[in-house]
Amino acid sequence: MAAPVGVLFTRGLSSVAQVVRGIRDEMVPGEFRVQASYHTAITPLAVTAERLHLEPAQLDDAAYADWLVDLCAREGITIVWPQSRWRGLLRNAHRLRRDGLHWMLPVPDLATFERLDNKQTFLAYLAQAAPEIALPVHRPVVTSLGFREAYRELARDHEEPLCIKPARGIFGGGFRIIDASRSPFDRWLDNDVQHASADEIARWLDLNKEQRVFLLMEYLPGPERSVDCLAEHGVLRAAVIRRKGTGRGQLIEQRAATLDLARRLAGLFRLHGIFNFQTRERADGRECLLEINPRPSGGIDLCRVAGVNLPLMALRSAVGSLPGDWQPTLDVGAYVALLEGGIRLVTGREAGSRGAR
Repeated sequence: MAAPVGVLFTRGLSSVAQVVRGIRDEMVPGEFRVQASYHTAITPLAVTAERLHLEPAQLDDAAYADWLVDLCAREGITIVWPQSRWRGLLRNAHRLRRDGLHWMLPVPDLATFERLDNKQTFLAYLAQAAPEIALPVHRPVVTSLGFREAYRELARDHEEPLCIKPARGIFGGGFRIIDASRSPFDRWLDNDVQHASADEIARWLDLNKEQRVFLLMEYLPGPERSVDCLAEHGVLRAAVIRRKGTGRGQLIEQRAATLDLARRLAGLFRLHGIFNFQTRERADGRECLLEINPRPSGGIDLCRVAGVNLPLMALRSAVGSLPGDWQPTLDVGAYVALLEGGIRLVTGREAGSRGAR
């Protein structure tokens, strides 16, 4: 029997622990030996991974790359799946080359990563390279004066509210729907961090000393979708479409247009491993692309209950054990949600059943 393949997940977001747990729960016994690295031992990875390694503090990018290569040599690791510091690793790609060591980097080069990491350059690139992909109408703004000019321009042409968000960021930080119908006092009492008036945003931008770029854009009122994908060097192997609702549950869908978009994005950016993209519909039903995240999403566990363990399939793809004709079998129409604490997953029909799985 072949020895287990050594795998290392580096420090990342909280979803990495979900990924590691899911792989170890569903892999064939002895298939992989999954280890992880993190900056502290106080992490769920200490429980979900077979072994946890503490990442040295304050290493520059070159030293961090060297540390990972040395760790893999000591531990017999052959697959490294970085979950952060992609920019530094891509910048030091020459340090990563070692016979028998496979790096699951999400993009082929630094230029592609920079294009995805900045929503302004991402949308500008797509407008030129793929004009067939629907994008939200948007304007980059930095100053309060620029914001007010752009706001007047877009407000004339859009009946729906406008919104604003940073060109760089995660978890929706800084996102606001522009709405002056309620006072700041009332929003404060209701813990409303989703809305702000145009005057408030202009005042905030007066404090933008670092000249950060924000995107003023049309607010899309239709259904929002999160699409988790597996790709092999630009070729899409699987996609799980999750339509978000008003509650915690999400509906697993099968949409030809969204799958076509997934294939187009995988090929256009030569994406590899697991990536996620977000869309939302206009009032007329047209689906607009918002962003791509070159990492497993926070909802990656919902794919498992829908029928496919994408991270496990990604590792099998890396070692050549995923059949070329493999197709995921999804529970399309299932309504999936995380229960309290993220301990279990439930699935049912949107119309009502709540069977636990």
